[in-house]
Amino acid sequence: MILLVYLADVVHGVAVVFGLLTFSTTAMMALYVLTHEKLPNNCGRYLSMAVISALVSTLLPSKQGVYQIMAAYGAVETVQYLQQSEDAKRIAGKSIQAIEKMLDDAIKEDKK
Repeated sequence: MILLVYLADVVHGVAVVFGLLTFSTTAMMALYVLTHEKLPNNCGRYLSMAVISALVSTLLPSKQGVYQIMAAYGAVETVQYLQQSEDAKRIAGKSIQAIEKMLDDAIKEDKK
């Protein structure tokens, strides 16, 4: 899971770099069109880079989003384990009995 967070962070960094490169090349293409009054030959490649980087940066969850997904997945797995585990049920029952006993003892001491 930690690898997933690292991978999301790296891909976001790459998408940001591609976005900056695409923005700068788009600005250069605009200047080229203004001076030469035609599109450059490699215009399609830059446009495809822009679309891909926009999709990657939009669809990929952020590092914080990946942490939230991992936390939700961990919580679901924990609840499922607790529902199926006999040991967890037994420990929970004993914990409640211990708390009740401590509360009963505290009430008895307060009455004295």
